[in-house]
Amino acid sequence: MTGTIPSHAASAATRLPLPAAAGAYPWYRLQSGAAATASHSIRSASEHHLLRRSDSAVSAMTDFAANPAFSIGADCAIDDALDEMFRRGVRALIVLGQDEAVAGLITSYDIQGGRTQRYLEGHPACLREEVRVGEVMTPCGQLATIDLHQVRSARIGDVLDILRDADAPYLIVLETLDEAARLLRGIFSRTRLERQLGDSP
Repeated sequence: MTGTIPSHAASAATRLPLPAAAGAYPWYRLQSGAAATASHSIRSASEHHLLRRSDSAVSAMTDFAANPAFSIGADCAIDDALDEMFRRGVRALIVLGQDEAVAGLITSYDIQGGRTQRYLEGHPACLREEVRVGEVMTPCGQLATIDLHQVRSARIGDVLDILRDADAPYLIVLETLDEAARLLRGIFSRTRLERQLGDSP
C-alpha cells in the first residue's frame, strides 16, 4: 500500500488566498493545508524535444488536465514512494497529509540523495525503512507557485528565470476558479527546462 490515490478521484482543488500581484510574472509559496482529492503525476511529454526561451511557457508545462497523475501519503515509507515512482515512470509525487490535503512534494532525488542521509544522521536510532515521506519531502511552504493565467502569457525563459529566482527545482501551476478556490493544475521542472533549452545557470 503506497497511498496512491485512485485514478477515478475528483480533480485536485486547493483553497488558497490570492496574494497581491508583484511584477510581470509573480510567483508565490504554496501554503499547507490545501484541499486536494485527485491523484497527479509529474510527467510531461516529449522530454527530449528541444525548446527555445521564446517559446510559449504552456508548451513546456506538465498539464494535470491532460496527464492523469499520482500522489502518495505523507506517512508512507520512502522506499514505497520510490517504488511507486519507478512503477509509474515519474520522478516526483504530490504528497498528501491528513484529509487528503496537499502537504508537499517528494522527488526521487530527495529519497536517494542527501536529504534522506541527513535525516538518518540526525535520527541515529531510526532505520531507513522507518523513514516516512513526510520527513524528507519538500513541504508546501517551500514550493513556488504561479497562476495559470500568468503561464498562458509567459515564455519559457520567464519560467526558467522564476525557477532560478526562487532557487526551486519545481514551479507549481495553480488555476484560479474564484476568489477563494484554486486547482492544482500543473508543474514545471527546472532540470528538464534547462536540459531542453541546452541551458545552465
